[in-house]
Amino acid sequence: MKRKTAPKKSAPNCDKVAAMAFDYSRLSPAFAALSKPTQRALINAKIYTPAALAKWSMTEVSRLHGIGPSSIAVLKKALRKVT
Repeated sequence: MKRKTAPKKSAPNCDKVAAMAFDYSRLSPAFAALSKPTQRALINAKIYTPAALAKWSMTEVSRLHGIGPSSIAVLKKALRKVT
């Protein structure tokens, strides 16, 4: 007798058209190594430069949707170049 498995839950779909049309030009080149979701999170929070990022705590930044642990390391590196 074959066991039935529960259907896999998938992540909610993002708006792929909106993501493709997103304007990343406002972002500082210091953030170029970040993933696109992280870059979108920064832009949505109006953080365009490392100087603007310096006004935020890392706790606040880590709460933004799209910011993960690997992004925090890149952001800290960008901050060290500013200060």
